[in-house]
Amino acid sequence: MDITFSEIKKALDSQKYLSDTDTLYAVWASVSQSRPLLLEGKPGVGKTSIAKALANGLNLPYIRLQMYEGLTDDKILYDYDYQKQLLMLETIKPQLEKSFEGMTANEAIKAANKTVNFYGRDFLIKRPILRAITGNKPCVLCIDEMDKAPEEIEYMLYEFLENYSITIPQLGEIKCTEKNKPIVFITSNGYRELSGALRRRCNYLYLSPKSESELVQILISKTQSDEKLAQGVARCLKVMEGSDMHYKPSVAEAIEYADFLSKNGAITKKIAINALSILIKDSRDLKQAREIVAANGNKMWGDANFWDPDYDSSAE
Repeated sequence: MDITFSEIKKALDSQKYLSDTDTLYAVWASVSQSRPLLLEGKPGVGKTSIAKALANGLNLPYIRLQMYEGLTDDKILYDYDYQKQLLMLETIKPQLEKSFEGMTANEAIKAANKTVNFYGRDFLIKRPILRAITGNKPCVLCIDEMDKAPEEIEYMLYEFLENYSITIPQLGEIKCTEKNKPIVFITSNGYRELSGALRRRCNYLYLSPKSESELVQILISKTQSDEKLAQGVARCLKVMEGSDMHYKPSVAEAIEYADFLSKNGAITKKIAINALSILIKDSRDLKQAREIVAANGNKMWGDANFWDPDYDSSAE
């Protein structure tokens, strides 16, 4: 796809996605070469959001394929509309019964297939992969959390990842046109090791956790937070990342937390701690999260804005 480096940067900037030089060049190279980009990194570092941001920034359709254990090819590649086939069969049944008089079972089946192609395009259901290669314009396809799917699913995708085509037995090879090749992102959180065969078919980018200063920039650009509030939330998030919490909040959850606080006037200790339901998703982490916020709140947000003299500390 003929998209320049500056166009990619402009697209991501327009969606307020904070990207460094390595990220921009990796995306640009993959788009220019029409090769999938494998994104690895810890949960919450922005792997999925970069795909969505690029799609929105370039005004391209966005298709997300969520991988999980037990996913089958008919949910990924294509399927047939069996209900539509049955309805069609019922519709032409009287006509077929007259035509089939005196025929053997095999002869009747062949005759029926000549009357209606039950495995033709009219009955085909386009799942995400087939949709991505048959659209009338390029799209952004995000194959999310590939590491959650069994290795057999990777084998199923090799043909697609090599040349953006799939083979349907009844229809043959369906190949994407050169001008409509999708931009493909594959994400992995490292739940299991991906195969070497898949890696060889992709370009690669590792997304590191955002630094505290980068988090501040993200929070300011994505919410109505002032600098002090953004610094406070960013500091708390970094402390939580280095803790032994069972579920460590992501950048997306930090954005939601900062957005809520920024819309509710002066931030008090009571508000900040009671709003942790936005940030914390495991009851075992709540006590530690409260301690982290209490320890970093006045330091980062200032005594005047953070501490509530009427707050009952025993409620913590």
